[in-house]
Amino acid sequence: MAIVLDREWGGRFYDTYTLECATEANIEATTRLRDQQKAWKREDRKRVMAQGKHPFWHSAIERPIPEHLMVKQLKLTKGDDLPDYIHHSPAGHLVSDRLKALIEEEEPAGQGFQFFAVEIKTKSGEPYGTPYWHWDVFRRIDAIDPSSEALESVSGPVDGNHRWSFKSAPKPWTKEHLILSKPKIEGMAAWVDFRFDRGYPFLSDSLHEKTIAAQITGFSAQSVWSER
Repeated sequence: MAIVLDREWGGRFYDTYTLECATEANIEATTRLRDQQKAWKREDRKRVMAQGKHPFWHSAIERPIPEHLMVKQLKLTKGDDLPDYIHHSPAGHLVSDRLKALIEEEEPAGQGFQFFAVEIKTKSGEPYGTPYWHWDVFRRIDAIDPSSEALESVSGPVDGNHRWSFKSAPKPWTKEHLILSKPKIEGMAAWVDFRFDRGYPFLSDSLHEKTIAAQITGFSAQSVWSER
């Protein structure tokens, strides 16, 4: 089962820790990155419109984050222990050395995602000890099968310029109703579907199984998908 990766809800690490920028320079870095991402969005929309495409297509453009824009240091202001996966932080998605190794076992970094070292300090100012990495999943693909019964277009017909959204339902949709095109994601560890960009990356079936077997902490499945 492929999943959309989400934070841990209600588990061992839920609401037990807080990470903040360690210095003013790191705070300034978050502002620079946010401003740069807004500028990229404006540039990309202009580019696709100049090509005669719908503005929607800016979502398909891949934008790896340059290292100089990344937050380099965080401090642990609440709690003493961190999970392997941190969904939200001032430095974005974070992964432990252990999870990074599993990801790169599935697919080497470079083509669809990249890692940047993030130094974490404890409340006393000492190094946390376990290395952590910002995980930038910049790959953008179109892999959702239109036959997925749980989805509908956000607005208008399914005409190539559409986005996908969940249909409302009296009970949660299952993997039988959420389908990915397996040939389009073959060999990929993680990606973002630009027609379904909810800010959360997809994790492949194979990598998801490895994280379960290794008892990786800190994540849950926002939704579960079949691969056909």
